[in-house]
Amino acid sequence: MPKRINLAGQTFGRLTVIKSVGKDKDSKTIWECLCVCGQTKLVITNRLRRGITQSCGCLYTDSHKKHGRSHSPLYRVWSQMKGRCTNPKHPKYASYGGRSITVCDRWLDFSNFAQDMGERPSPQHSIDRIDNNGNYSPENCRWATSVVQAGNKRTNRFLTYQNKTLTLKQWADELSLSKAKIRQRLERGWDIERTLTTP
Repeated sequence: MPKRINLAGQTFGRLTVIKSVGKDKDSKTIWECLCVCGQTKLVITNRLRRGITQSCGCLYTDSHKKHGRSHSPLYRVWSQMKGRCTNPKHPKYASYGGRSITVCDRWLDFSNFAQDMGERPSPQHSIDRIDNNGNYSPENCRWATSVVQAGNKRTNRFLTYQNKTLTLKQWADELSLSKAKIRQRLERGWDIERTLTTP
């Protein structure tokens, strides 16, 4: 039998857990929480631990009052970013939250996100994590086009030569070699220098 989790006394966003008050219809523990605004709210364990519920609702209200941009393209980017990381029902959750990729605490507030990232340079740009295994944070994110992001996929193979790291395709373009030829050479056991310097 799994060990019962006791969240009493812990803080999640604006909520501090007071006590367990029973279980819901799916046998999930319900916690009574006190929000910093003074209101109480009942929340199940998973929604607290995954950062899905962080206030009684006042955080959402304050955020909207503060920036008034809930229908802007930038807000949609922010909302989708959070959903991918925190909502198991999001279609892309498995590739983000399911891989333990999170949104940093600072960016849980839209105003901070907008301040750090600025507006999208164009409709072709979307948010991109420089380290594809890293979290969403100011130091790991940039605006990038789909072409740039394609070179940052987890499935790409990277080669480092003379302190320069590129994907196979990027090396092929730079050296006027075919991607297939580079791959074949590596599969034959050639070292990286010979692979990239042989015409």
